[in-house]
Amino acid sequence: MIISIRNILSALLFIPYVYTRAIANDKSKEIDTKDDTKYGVPFHLYGLLLIIVSSGCGTLFPILLKKKSFFSVKSTLFNSLKMFGTGVIVTVAFVHMLSPADKMLSGDDAPDIFKENYDSFSGVFAVLGIILSHGIQVIVKDYFNNKNKETNYNEIEDHHSNSNLLNGSIHSSSTETDSLLSQGKNKDIEIKEEESNNYNNYNSTQNELYHENLDNKGCHSEALFLTTDKQIVSYLLEIGVSLHSILIGFAFGTNFDNDINFLLIALMIHQFFEGIALSTVVIEAKFKNFSSLIFMVIFYTLTMPLGGVGGLIIYNFNKSNLKIMTSVQGVLDSVAAGLLIYDSLVNILYNYTSSKQWNNMSRFSKFIQLCSFYMGCAAMAIVGIWA
Repeated sequence: MIISIRNILSALLFIPYVYTRAIANDKSKEIDTKDDTKYGVPFHLYGLLLIIVSSGCGTLFPILLKKKSFFSVKSTLFNSLKMFGTGVIVTVAFVHMLSPADKMLSGDDAPDIFKENYDSFSGVFAVLGIILSHGIQVIVKDYFNNKNKETNYNEIEDHHSNSNLLNGSIHSSSTETDSLLSQGKNKDIEIKEEESNNYNNYNSTQNELYHENLDNKGCHSEALFLTTDKQIVSYLLEIGVSLHSILIGFAFGTNFDNDINFLLIALMIHQFFEGIALSTVVIEAKFKNFSSLIFMVIFYTLTMPLGGVGGLIIYNFNKSNLKIMTSVQGVLDSVAAGLLIYDSLVNILYNYTSSKQWNNMSRFSKFIQLCSFYMGCAAMAIVGIWA
């Protein structure tokens, strides 16, 4: 197993070397001073491998600790990490997505429609992302809510029909018993009273058991609904984060500036913390299948490298369309920013800080978690200097 892993890693590291040698052989006579950059394609390919590692480590870190007692869903450590990740997502949306998108849609390379008569399209697309996120959540929640109501209504109807059948059967039996006992004396009257008492006790017990069972099912339905709501939040977050990762991967693939090494370090930190944020939300959603977590890790880990490869291909073979791609990137970045803003501030931050779990926590625990949120915001704001 160790040998096979080493072989795979060696192959991955050998790919950039083969690719760059091929380019060098094909273009050995086509050296242009304009393309004389300090960091070329090899640096980008190695950088994408490092980004895969940092993204995978960020998502796997909370998953590997989730079965530890000190890292339970209700622990201060887990929720502090979740709040830190929430701060990361909020700052990513505003600093790393919405602000650059505004420059893309209002710069000199942007189409005239985005900058002549109206120069706030980035905000419009961000609001569109918020509306889209909210609309999807409302529709899906309403569907599951109606489904739970129909299930409870059918259970109540079944109980009443069974209760009526039981009452008719007992009353019929009681009538037959009365006709047979009408010729008896005091002993027969006592038997009748005893049967009547048994019936009343039985009916009362059944009603109590039914309502207790209904309450338990109601609590279970409510818990299931909350879990489903958290799963919806995790899906929306996955969509917004992954879309953003593809776009910044594309930007990395088309960037050949001499200071791209600082950008690479910033993107690695960015992907690591964003992976932690996504992973904590998915863990709290309590998906039944472990494969859901594995899919999340793989999908998030590969989205940015795929965007980077796409950026390299477009840059090397079709540089003339970079202006169009920049405008498309600005639109998608704005929409994704709206998704993340709504999801992080409403679905994660507000819902958590207004929950019973938050109200039952000590002031010290709340203070630690809020400080973690502010630290997440500050960390990604600092990273924004380079990325």
